[in-house]
Amino acid sequence: MINRRSFIAASAVTSVWPIQGRAASSVIRRYEGEMTPATFSALAAQLEATEDEVIGLRISVDANGGAVGSTEDEEGLSIFTDDGDHNLHFSKDFSLIHGVYQIDGFFTVEYAGMYQGITALHLEAVDKGAVLLSGHTIENVDLSSQ
Repeated sequence: MINRRSFIAASAVTSVWPIQGRAASSVIRRYEGEMTPATFSALAAQLEATEDEVIGLRISVDANGGAVGSTEDEEGLSIFTDDGDHNLHFSKDFSLIHGVYQIDGFFTVEYAGMYQGITALHLEAVDKGAVLLSGHTIENVDLSSQ
């Protein structure tokens, strides 16, 4: 039989696990902006360099087949460019508002493999409240300036 108190305590610990190991003075970067081929490439490069770290995103993606494509299914949202070499997958913390996907939250970046030269990165949602209350400095980075 599962002890409910132990289960709830374990859930709380695992939700902040990625940020517990970081130094108290460390900075968590939050990337912001509208996805274009240029900003998508800059973001993908930054994410690949921060594998297994906590990052923040506040980005938008045109759901109507703009220069950066998107597909949503029961497993989540994937964003990509037709000529790019990265695919970013989100299982949570996105919403569709007036034909634009809004991705707003904190994530850990996980390498999900490579298929036909396309690197897949899975962004696993981290509890936003835990990150904001952790005492870490949040540094907002405008992707259009990258």
